[in-house]
Amino acid sequence: TDNDVDFGLTRGSLGNVVFHDENGDGLFNPAEEDPIPGVTVRLFREGIATPVFETVTDNSGLYNIPNIAAVNYYATFDVSTAASPANSFVASPQPEGVTVNPAETASPGIDYSDVITQVNETTWRTPLFRPIAGIANNGVDAGFYQLTTVSGRAFFDTDGDDQDETTPEPGMRAVTVRLLRSGDLSQAATTTTDAAGGYTLADVAPGSYVVEFANPSSATYSFVAAGVPTSSDPLASDVTDSATGRTNPF
Repeated sequence: TDNDVDFGLTRGSLGNVVFHDENGDGLFNPAEEDPIPGVTVRLFREGIATPVFETVTDNSGLYNIPNIAAVNYYATFDVSTAASPANSFVASPQPEGVTVNPAETASPGIDYSDVITQVNETTWRTPLFRPIAGIANNGVDAGFYQLTTVSGRAFFDTDGDDQDETTPEPGMRAVTVRLLRSGDLSQAATTTTDAAGGYTLADVAPGSYVVEFANPSSATYSFVAAGVPTSSDPLASDVTDSATGRTNPF
């Protein structure tokens, strides 16, 4: 019997950052965006239902999982344990044209969100990836953004000064309001104004948008000139294109 034949397995580590993707583009900009502490990160080996490792992001949003092999894994990110309210976070999808790259060989120094699938209300996961043995694979990141609302009012300008006075002017009910993505003008959301002329579009993702107001009757009504809100007249009209009823991008 030969007792001098040995086998060694070189292992690596996995990590990086969970961040608040304020503009929803999937890329981490440390100068303008904050890390998210307290997110639970779980590592699963392909074909195994229970995690092989679990950790929590630190105050810098960083995590590290040591002693991993060069086999197929996927990671999940659970924001239910985060310092901020978990139900306010939605995962940023991977930017178009990229794939999960644990060793960051394709885009060194650029952190982008690697999550692609929602597991439950507070957890998202990455696709399968294979880390490189013997190195620190600091390229598996997750970005999360918070949904917001867009609201405003359609009013009838009775005195013709292009302003909605704080009195206020009478509201226009049942006006169709559409939220359009400014890039291709595709519709992101729609609603109608209430009895007071107000509207709210909820659960809006970060991005650049245009609001479009449908003129109820072009033979009867026309849009007033866009104005600049002041302390005494805070609700100036934002419609800059009277033909379409659209605002400038914001």
